Amino acid sequence: MVSTHTSLDNLIAELQRQNAAKLDLKAPLSQIQMVRQKGRTVGPKSSKPEDRLRVGGDGRQFAIENLFHGQLAEYLGIPKAFYDRIAGFDDLRSVTVNTIMRGISEASRDHEKRLVRTLDGSARAFLSDRYKFRDHLFMVTPTIEALDKLASKKDGEYTVQVNSLTQRRMHIELLFNNLSRTVKSPAFPKGEKVYYGVALLNSEVGLGAYDIRSFLWWQWCSNGAIAESLIRQYHVGKRDNDDEDTELQILSDKTISLEMKAMQSKVYDILMDAISSKRFDEHVEKIRESVEDEIDHPIAVVENVTKRFPVITNADSTKVLDTLIKGKNNNRYGLGNAITRLAQEVEDPDKGFELEKVGYEILSMGKREWEKLAVTN
Repeated sequence: MVSTHTSLDNLIAELQRQNAAKLDLKAPLSQIQMVRQKGRTVGPKSSKPEDRLRVGGDGRQFAIENLFHGQLAEYLGIPKAFYDRIAGFDDLRSVTVNTIMRGISEASRDHEKRLVRTLDGSARAFLSDRYKFRDHLFMVTPTIEALDKLASKKDGEYTVQVNSLTQRRMHIELLFNNLSRTVKSPAFPKGEKVYYGVALLNSEVGLGAYDIRSFLWWQWCSNGAIAESLIRQYHVGKRDNDDEDTELQILSDKTISLEMKAMQSKVYDILMDAISSKRFDEHVEKIRESVEDEIDHPIAVVENVTKRFPVITNADSTKVLDTLIKGKNNNRYGLGNAITRLAQEVEDPDKGFELEKVGYEILSMGKREWEKLAVTN
């Protein structure tokens, strides 16, 4: 997976900036509207008309990001292809959206509320009013503190490999410096070194819980594979009381700071368990078993994998096949590594994350599951 930031400190600095720039608004549907802004001509250039979001009675407007459009369309029950198509017809989309939202608001007697998450003047997420804030900075801070505390223990020293932040997710991958094993294969008869670590994942826009996963990293090729979840903290909480005086609520991160402080000890215990040699050895044993499953028909197997995992496109499958053949590991182990190799080449960190999960799934799957995937007509 590619990094978007040069270091963890650099990533945290950006999270601190975003923390100060974000604005979260909880409002009834009657105070949420889509408005059509006409294009403007400035000198020789002219901008296209665009739909913007108005929240509250003060006329405050925001640009709308693609993810927000998708979440809004899903909430309103509008097929996304149709939602995107009508955007090109004057104010057709804004009228459609506002009409449906008005109907929902009237049916609920205006008790239906939504959370609008904004950053740098753009609406980035349209979420339930039950969404519980577990933002990047509040999750990373206690986790890094727990890791630093762990560094003083045996096998606890770590190195950060990936620092990635997108509009959808945060990805941090790190290795424990003293936890490594070797895996022998036809391409590496003397063995190649594999390190163990954890991947830290989070979304602020409703695309998944805070998650700490086992992470494996191959020293020779710099490939990474993401394994099972060690912790999941879901973004769901209780609704606020309906007796609140204000209909439009501006939310502050201060309301969850105490909860985040309690995270450190919990994360520390999870990480202590994660660095146990027993857990690592279980992963390595599965990987070593994958070397034994030879591939007689690589083209057919890669086609089956492409059908099984939609994240791998037809164009991707060509690269996977090429890497598999050139890697001289014509087995399940080589296939898993070919997919994790692809994860290092794609520019989108979110797709890289999904590919690293697929790579590990291939490496760790059971014999019967692999036989189904490897079957050829």
